[in-house]
Amino acid sequence: GALALFLLWILFATYTQKVLGAQAESGGQLMVPGFKSNSSYIGLGAVRYVFVGATAAGQADRAAAVPTSSSVLGVMQNDPGIGEAMSIAYAGRSKVVAGAAVTVNAIITCQSGTGRAIAVTSGDMAAGRALEAAGADGDVISALLFHPVRWSGA
Repeated sequence: GALALFLLWILFATYTQKVLGAQAESGGQLMVPGFKSNSSYIGLGAVRYVFVGATAAGQADRAAAVPTSSSVLGVMQNDPGIGEAMSIAYAGRSKVVAGAAVTVNAIITCQSGTGRAIAVTSGDMAAGRALEAAGADGDVISALLFHPVRWSGA
């Protein structure tokens, strides 16, 4: 009785400490629910951690996301097939694939056609801040995502 309860408490405390430690390091994410992929990403290279945009009711695609489009939803966290559920983070810490060199702390948006992260320019939909520098196209970096907003400059 008491020993079993004590062991259960130790297991729970250990689990809680690990979960809280992981959240402190990577943070939680806010996710966009209810979207399915309307594209096949097979053969397109790295697709996880790219920006996606809404294309129709309940559908999204990375190629539809252009820097100035208000359809930008966030960063895809999985690699779905056609009609499969997409995991899309729009706030919190996430990995992103860079589309070019990006400096640390740069405000980022998505690159036309690829959905990769690039530095924002006036008129783009800003969607995050680079927490690491990217040296070139294809580098995977950490970013702090926020709800996409029209960027008019600093």
